Amino acid sequence: MFGYDTIEKELVINPKEAEVVLLIYHLYSNGKGLKALANHLKKAGYQTKHNRQFSINGVATILDNVIYNGKNSWLKIENWDTKRRKGKNPNPILVEGQHEATISDEVYRIAI
Repeated sequence: MFGYDTIEKELVINPKEAEVVLLIYHLYSNGKGLKALANHLKKAGYQTKHNRQFSINGVATILDNVIYNGKNSWLKIENWDTKRRKGKNPNPILVEGQHEATISDEVYRIAI
């Protein structure tokens, strides 16, 4: 997962990648759209964990992931068998994770 390394089955913040995650949330909360964010990251030379350029979907996935806020979520999809892509649960279960948050609750709320 971008922004974290897995060490002994635990998520540990990767400082270099965490800077990019913070930049994404900062720029998004200041009005940049997903395409503009992806282009900004490409021009600045940032790459994903797999040394690829950031895509619009990649940026959206980072912004939509509660892991960066120090939480874990379950039951994001209402019925996986019939509604895999369209059945987002409006009330997934959110719990505090055992990992350190990359962004604060305040930054997460502003961005989302």
